[in-house]
Amino acid sequence: MFMAVPAKGHTNQECEQAIYAEIEKLKTEPVTPEELLKAKTRSRADLIRQLDSNSGLAAQLTFYEVVTGDWRNLFKQLDQIEKVTAEDVQRVAKTYFTTKNRTVGVIETTASDSR
Repeated sequence: MFMAVPAKGHTNQECEQAIYAEIEKLKTEPVTPEELLKAKTRSRADLIRQLDSNSGLAAQLTFYEVVTGDWRNLFKQLDQIEKVTAEDVQRVAKTYFTTKNRTVGVIETTASDSR
């Protein structure tokens, strides 16, 4: 999911075009080692945070059982995150970040909303 909020003086359409430009960069240029490391760190932290409660652990175990067919795959996920390469990111971007897979939602305020 990609999301942007326009700065004052800018439009939703400008944000949308900026997102499309970044998606195209993902397809044509490998992410830098620094970007990849940052994404992996965030992914690992997000996963670990989800396991810090009984309900979070239960949700993740259920998710992995349903999506991967084995709840034990949850405990392999940190290793899987570590294996992701810049080439993987580029391949996935080319495969899935297409216009046919795109849904765009826009929230706009009106003059009466800005009071």
